[in-house]
Amino acid sequence: MRLKRRIVSCLTAATVLLTLLATPAHADPAIITVGAFYPSESRRLGEQGTAIVKICVDPYGARIGEPIIVNSTGYPRLDDAAIRYAAALRFKPHANTRGDGCSVLPVKFKLN
Repeated sequence: MRLKRRIVSCLTAATVLLTLLATPAHADPAIITVGAFYPSESRRLGEQGTAIVKICVDPYGARIGEPIIVNSTGYPRLDDAAIRYAAALRFKPHANTRGDGCSVLPVKFKLN
């Protein structure tokens, strides 16, 4: 029974560690909101959608290269705004990361 608990404990710790290593940095969503980047022309035309943006950062939280669209909203204006939004994010350093890491970020544009 002790061995089983120890194995489960080690597997849980390994899962947490792998999750931390796979996540290069954490964006601070309090810094900016998507609304500030919603193009006025897109609002007027009723354009909505979710863009999936790939962004890469180093272990210190610095962005590597430019964010890219992985999955489009279907509207070029919204895709460009999603890239500007992702580029404006600031990331916290992640002490448990080795090397560079990339993450995908869903950026949702929705009218009320």
